[in-house]
Amino acid sequence: MSVGTSIVPEFSAAFWTNWLLVAVAGEIAGHALNHIYLHRLGTVIVALVLCFLAISILQEATRWLPRMVFWSAAFLLSLLGAVLTEATDISMGVGDIGAILLIAVLLIFS
Repeated sequence: MSVGTSIVPEFSAAFWTNWLLVAVAGEIAGHALNHIYLHRLGTVIVALVLCFLAISILQEATRWLPRMVFWSAAFLLSLLGAVLTEATDISMGVGDIGAILLIAVLLIFS
């Protein structure tokens, strides 16, 4: 790959601005998905299916829009993180920080 077609953009002020916007959009979408009337497990399943479908569709777009995959993955990870944190918080009653720490520990040991 040449430098111009790298999937990961260079670290700059524009990168961090885009990262912040994508992360906030993912969090908002995750919280909106949590407010749809579904059982907690249903919300998590819907979020996982949406992430899988989006990545499957974007896999083909890598040739034309290489950085779109990076930003889409960042958005989907933020969305999934919000959904999983909310589901963990509601089911275990540990709060947002406790849910984040629990998910981080599970990811480290997986």
